Amino acid sequence: MNKKGFTLVEIITTITIVGILSAVAIPMVNKYFLSAQKKTYDTYVETLYNATRNYLEKNTLFIPATTNSKDDLTVLASTLLDEGYIDALVDPENKNLECDYDNSKIIVHNNDTSKKNPDLTYNVTLKCSKEKISKKY
Repeated sequence: MNKKGFTLVEIITTITIVGILSAVAIPMVNKYFLSAQKKTYDTYVETLYNATRNYLEKNTLFIPATTNSKDDLTVLASTLLDEGYIDALVDPENKNLECDYDNSKIIVHNNDTSKKNPDLTYNVTLKCSKEKISKKY
């Protein structure tokens, strides 16, 4: 008699092994995706910072003239996008959405106006669907 096929024990063993491998692999893959999202957000914040520096190199009249915080310059990400300093910032959590350009902003503060080149501080805030990231440069 020629037996073809698998026994019930072999099938259950195979399903159990696949289940164990899945239980280990899924959290690792999820951790990888979360790490990639965080790196993307960090890259976007860095992009906004660099774009604002480039923006101020061409628009030096906008640099705050005093160290008074009420004179700080606020640059919206929408301005940087409209003027071609940045490309679209696609939300890493939802690829169908873009980050909120009107609530993503860079506040530029002048720490020392006595120098020929002012000492500027950049407070970058990026707002995407569920994330709000702030960093100071």
